[in-house]
Amino acid sequence: MGRLRIDDLIPDFLKRVTDKKAISGHEVYKRLINHPLTILAVNVRFLHTIPGILRAAEEMDAIVSFELGTEAGNLKGGFTGLTPSLFVESLFNMMEKMNFTKPFILHADHIQRPDSPPVDIGATKELFLAEHKAGFTSFSVDTTNLPDEDILAGTIELAKFISGWKAGLEIAMGEIEGTKGDLTTLEEVENVIIALYREGIKPDLLAISNGSRQGIYKNSDSRTGIDLERTLEIWKDIKDRGIGIAQHGVTGIPLPVIRQFPRHGIKKANVATLWQSIVHEALPTELFDRMKYWAEIEGVDIRYASSRFATDLAELSDDVIKRIEQNTYVAATELIESLGGLESASLLESLL
Repeated sequence: MGRLRIDDLIPDFLKRVTDKKAISGHEVYKRLINHPLTILAVNVRFLHTIPGILRAAEEMDAIVSFELGTEAGNLKGGFTGLTPSLFVESLFNMMEKMNFTKPFILHADHIQRPDSPPVDIGATKELFLAEHKAGFTSFSVDTTNLPDEDILAGTIELAKFISGWKAGLEIAMGEIEGTKGDLTTLEEVENVIIALYREGIKPDLLAISNGSRQGIYKNSDSRTGIDLERTLEIWKDIKDRGIGIAQHGVTGIPLPVIRQFPRHGIKKANVATLWQSIVHEALPTELFDRMKYWAEIEGVDIRYASSRFATDLAELSDDVIKRIEQNTYVAATELIESLGGLESASLLESLL
C-alpha cells in the first residue's frame, strides 16, 4: 500500500461534494499526540472573523479547527443565526474566495456552560446528524449537566451514535467554571476511560475541569490560573491511549501560560470570546451602544445580540470589515505561534 496523502484523511462523503480539506479530527490528533503542539480551535460567532483566521493559517502553514457551539449555532440558528449547513457553506465560500489550501478540522462543539439547560439526548442526536451531513469531522460530547447518575450513560449513548462516522471525539469530564468548580481527578479519568473502553469508545480528547473558565478574564480576576500540573498528570496517564487534553476557556489567559500548553498535553485550545471582542471593538459606537442597551434591557449576555442585530452587522462599512480582518489576523497569528502550530500542516503530512 502506498503512502497516505492529506486527501486520504478527508471523509469519503465530503470528497463527493467539495474539494476543501476538511479532515477527520481523529486522524489529526492520533498522529500529533506525541508532538509538542496545540491546535487552535476557533469558535465562530461572527463570520466577519473568518478571513483573518484563514489568512493566518495559510501563511503559517497551520491546522486550525473551525468550530460551532451548540448555543451559538444549531438547527434554529442559535444566537448567531448560523445553522450547521449555513456555517459550513459560508466557511467554504470564504475559503474559495481566499484560495485557502491548508487542511483543517470542522468541529461540533457541544461543551455545556454552567447555566445551560440539561442535555436533551434526542435533540442532540438530531443536531449531530445535521452537523455530520453538513460536513463536520469532529464532535464533542458533554452530558455533565445531567444528574450525576445519568452522565456516563448519556455520554456512552451519544458517543456510540457517532461512532461509525470516523470523526474526532472529545469527551467532557467536568463543567468549565473556573476555580469555583472541582478539578478533574486522575481517579475520575481512569473510571471514565475504563467505562468507555468497555463499550468500545476511544476518545481522542478529554475536556477536563482544570481551573479555566468561559468568557473574558480580567486583570483582577483570581480565576485565571489553569492548574497545569494537574493537566500534565492526567495527560501522562492517558497519552499512551492516544488521548490528549482539550482546553476550554482560553480567552484572556496570558501568552506565557498559553505557550506552556503544548508541553502539558493540551492538543486543542478553544478560543471564542476573543473573536467576539475583536468585532465589538471595531463596531461603530452607535451600533455597539444599541447592542449593549438591548442586552441590558433583555437581561442577557451581549453575545445574544448577534442575531438580533444581524441586518446592521451585514451592512458594516468596508473600513470596519477590514479592521476586523486585520485584528483577527494578528490575534490568530499570535495564538498559532504561541501554541506551537507553525507548520503543523506540513508536519501532519510528513507523518502520513
